[in-house]
Amino acid sequence: MTSLTTNTDVAEDLAPSVEATGPAARGRLPRKNHGSKWTAEFLVAAELSRRGYTVAFTQGSHTPDYDLLAGTPGGEAFKIDVKGMAAPGVWLVKDKAPQKDLFYVLALVPPGGNGRKPDQFFVLSQEEAVALTKAYREARPNQAANWSGFNWSDAMPHKDAWDKLPGGGLCSGAPVVEGE
Repeated sequence: MTSLTTNTDVAEDLAPSVEATGPAARGRLPRKNHGSKWTAEFLVAAELSRRGYTVAFTQGSHTPDYDLLAGTPGGEAFKIDVKGMAAPGVWLVKDKAPQKDLFYVLALVPPGGNGRKPDQFFVLSQEEAVALTKAYREARPNQAANWSGFNWSDAMPHKDAWDKLPGGGLCSGAPVVEGE
């Protein structure tokens, strides 16, 4: 008699190979902020797309300075380094060589569920992010030298500042979103 394979049987057969490639196979637990990071990148890409930009993900170790490559309809390209977190805290922003076409989009991505709060976006030029990081360090002389970032509240003046991006934050032909 032929036996039928159930979904449970398949899951048990796959489990060892899936586990062997994950963080647990390397003796580590998954990072807690990993979900916020990915969610933030996709939300920022969606928001840029809605505003008329073309967007490409730059996943991998070959582009450690930025997460998204965006462009205006006229062909002007620029880079976006996305920082995401689930609750207000400290934005971790690494020091990088100056790049005039690098922008930071910080995304607060509250956890899902009933009563979920709206996502929030903060748009900064690299120069603005560097200034905030420098001020944070100067105010905390005992901070570890390799630590880099700034307080949640320091980003508030940059909330929804999409107009800093090339194309003014809303490229021609993009649908106008109510409230903008």
